[in-house]
Amino acid sequence: LSEDSLKDQLKNTLPEYMVPAHIVVMERLPQLPNGKLDRNALPDPQLGSQAVEAPEGEREVELARVWQQLLGVETISRQDSFFELGGDSIQSLAVITRLRQVGFKLLPKDVFSHPRLKDLALRLTVIEAGAAPLIEDAPKGELPLTPIQAHFFEQPMSNRAHFNQALLLDVQRPLEAALLSKALDALLGHHDALNLSFHQHADGRWQQRYRATPAVDSLWLRDVADERAMTALCEQAQRSLDLHNGPLLRVVLAQIPEGQKLLLVAHHLVVDGVSWRVLLEDLARAYAQIASGSSVDLGPKSSSFQRWARHLVDAAQAPERQTEVGQWREQVGSTEPVWPVDHPEGRATQQDLEQCELLLDAGLTRRLLREAPAALAARTDEILLAVLAEALKDWSGQPDTLIALEGHGREALADGLDVGRTVGWFTSLFPLRVRAA
Repeated sequence: LSEDSLKDQLKNTLPEYMVPAHIVVMERLPQLPNGKLDRNALPDPQLGSQAVEAPEGEREVELARVWQQLLGVETISRQDSFFELGGDSIQSLAVITRLRQVGFKLLPKDVFSHPRLKDLALRLTVIEAGAAPLIEDAPKGELPLTPIQAHFFEQPMSNRAHFNQALLLDVQRPLEAALLSKALDALLGHHDALNLSFHQHADGRWQQRYRATPAVDSLWLRDVADERAMTALCEQAQRSLDLHNGPLLRVVLAQIPEGQKLLLVAHHLVVDGVSWRVLLEDLARAYAQIASGSSVDLGPKSSSFQRWARHLVDAAQAPERQTEVGQWREQVGSTEPVWPVDHPEGRATQQDLEQCELLLDAGLTRRLLREAPAALAARTDEILLAVLAEALKDWSGQPDTLIALEGHGREALADGLDVGRTVGWFTSLFPLRVRAA
């Protein structure tokens, strides 16, 4: 029997997560002198030793092409797993978006339940002509705060306008200011969330709505003498965002003695990690099109941030969601954990917070991203959570711990709602109780 045929038989009786990732054939199992299994003598599976099977059929070929582009892997076998090749949940969204562009539909949950290329290709369905996502060319008016935005406004904060994400890029080829300005205009016109504004009512409630026109002066052109002046310029740009009048995206083209640097600063209320990938890709695309004399074409829009926000409100009020309240309360529990502390009488304020950073070398990183998921039949985030649970148990003595877990939040909640390339703050934040074995 081949390894594949054994796995296929097991899939008929076991759930997907219980099917072993690798099967090693041995003449006999190693034993200790007392007759028990000698686990330390078991051979490791030979990862990556299987023969490469070329993708078969239109769906497998198209899926392999998308994986090659996103993961930077030259050769893709139909036996390869998306996560074993280094893919993650955010990259899975990019897979779905690119497949949609060539006429195939794929659900996010399918990537996790069927990560192997030959299995995932079977989940692809052809998008029919009348099944286009619901798109608004120019959404306007008010929209409700999403849960993560409402959470932001619930936090005590002295300057809400200064809660940003930023990227400082080295420019490899000189940029022309006039072309960059036009590309930025195209970006602001394509992504509706960049034109939001936020207002506080007399009773303290916050409301977001679209501005009638994009904010002015979103692009700064500056000459910078040295590194110290560059730092000062970055800090000035970070402080320049305005929740009410805008902009919420500031772009700075800095001319330095060695060349150019490009700074992008955006308020977190309108961007997240996925948004940055979309913004950088679209800004580069628009600039290249303008530079070549072509009209800007950033492809079809995805659903607006307004439609997503409104859908979340409706979905939260659905009866099936109300029945989940008890499950979440049980997850949180009612008892407060007792953490080991050196000074129980200490202030324990934000200003006393210290961070510990641990860097893994290239070898350990490769094992974590590529080898461990294959050997353990688990995703990288699941492995890290298991390690965290063990560490917290060893430190605190408690069998389980409640943690706040973030997700990208761009779930497939309804047909016709596609936010794969929508810019905005979609992050989900939810409680998860991790238990050590």
